[in-house]
Amino acid sequence: MFYVWIWIWSPTHSTRNLNHVEPMIYLAGPGAASELANPPDCLKCCTCLKERRAEEVAVEQERSLPEEDERVVQAAVQTEDATVQGVDCDEAQREGWALRLNDLETQLALSATRELDRMAQVEAKLRTVVGAKNEVIDELKDELGRREQEILEANGASWCDSQREESAARGVRAALCGLNATTPNESEREERKKTTCDRILRAEVPSDGAVTLAVTAPRAAPEASGSRHQGLAIVADDGFRVRYQLQIQSLRCYARAQGYDFWLLQGSEFPECQPYSSVEDFFFQKHCAIANLLEQQEDRYALAVLDADVVAVDLDRSLDMWMGSQGDLQFYKRITGEEVMAGNYIARNRPWVRQFLRNWASFKWRRPPGFSSADNGALHVALMEALERPEATRVAELYGNLTAMVEDLTPYWHFVEEAMVYLTARHWHMEDTKLGHLCGRPCVLSIWPRMSFFVDDGVYLNRHGSSIGPVMHHGIKDPQDLPRYFADLDACRANRGADGAWVSPEQLGQEALRLAEGYRDLYQQGFCEQCAQHCVASFTCAPLG
Repeated sequence: MFYVWIWIWSPTHSTRNLNHVEPMIYLAGPGAASELANPPDCLKCCTCLKERRAEEVAVEQERSLPEEDERVVQAAVQTEDATVQGVDCDEAQREGWALRLNDLETQLALSATRELDRMAQVEAKLRTVVGAKNEVIDELKDELGRREQEILEANGASWCDSQREESAARGVRAALCGLNATTPNESEREERKKTTCDRILRAEVPSDGAVTLAVTAPRAAPEASGSRHQGLAIVADDGFRVRYQLQIQSLRCYARAQGYDFWLLQGSEFPECQPYSSVEDFFFQKHCAIANLLEQQEDRYALAVLDADVVAVDLDRSLDMWMGSQGDLQFYKRITGEEVMAGNYIARNRPWVRQFLRNWASFKWRRPPGFSSADNGALHVALMEALERPEATRVAELYGNLTAMVEDLTPYWHFVEEAMVYLTARHWHMEDTKLGHLCGRPCVLSIWPRMSFFVDDGVYLNRHGSSIGPVMHHGIKDPQDLPRYFADLDACRANRGADGAWVSPEQLGQEALRLAEGYRDLYQQGFCEQCAQHCVASFTCAPLG
């Protein structure tokens, strides 16, 4: 913004004081366009000054002088004309002002262009922030819905509630007692409940609190079998299957294209997992079900475990880069947040992996009274305890002391940030831990750096995909977004058109780098092994170790 001072003679002063002039300020900038848009007003005071002054002199002299002095008045007017023309209105001055105003208009146009560019950048950042806010709102709505459903179900608590409370401290899954019997005879129904409870309560409880029930589970079968020794697994109840049916179909397309088994589970197929019957427990039930599913597979069978709101982006790339990694259990950091993600991970059929998943699921009985983000908050404590970090006790205390509800997330983020100081992105070797003693060979738990896993939150990458970067996008909740990814979902035909999600590797890499440079508190800047400028644009950041 700049100011231009233009000195214009004012006719409000004495008719004789022609040398007196008054300043007028013109503001040059976006807000002054209306003033500078009419520069002829400034020049008119020069071109018409002679006529105006002559009229004023004539009127004044006519009122004050007798008629016989008319010749004197006319002479005065002529003198004034000559003076005005000589002082203010020569052609060179008018041309000078016109050139100056043209120059100001040019500067104003350049200033406006720069301002528009800056506003466009601000708008882009605001869109990113709004997208992130909407994602958080969706998650909070889901959490509130689960809590409301649990309250409703609590009013109809089953016969075995007291048994469940007594056994909770030991981590025993006694909730099978609450299964609804179908026999018409009430006494027979109660006897069946009691028999089931007694059998579960007699189950052996390991010292670490995890439970393995001696109940034979029916063998699960994949919805579709592939050619690999690997699979994709989604745990979704009826509500999620309806809400995310298009997203799930995109994953069917991916499994078919790459030869993976495709598993679509309810979670309640396995007796061990039936205690997780309430809506609020669903995400804990998911990890119990995955442990049971792995147990039915061949040794080292690998599963990519997915949320139902995940969409396949690139049907032509496999998960070999991650499935072939040394990690038996693999997680990744949230793209724009201080969290390890809980919804999507890779798990191999190893005893210690199954035990970890069961331990994680058992946090159903350790949940604090306040907001803890269900299984996502619990994951941070489970990881710290599995790695046997000395700080695990402190982190567990922060978790257990969460009393604030969803309206105040400050305590939750404080707890998570405390854990994330120690949960660095690396390959963690588990051989010297209690879980590691279940390994017959080296066992590794991996945490991948941001923007380096096979799946990531698509909204922060503008829902763009390419031949590099994440193979899948998480958090695609709106079914109207699916046409960006697929031109024909039923035929599994991807949308590679101008209106689709597909962009060049260079464009996607630059979008990722700009995001990393905008979150400097989460992405280390520079050219170190995991630094943004070294590996983000190529999506090649890898765990240390």
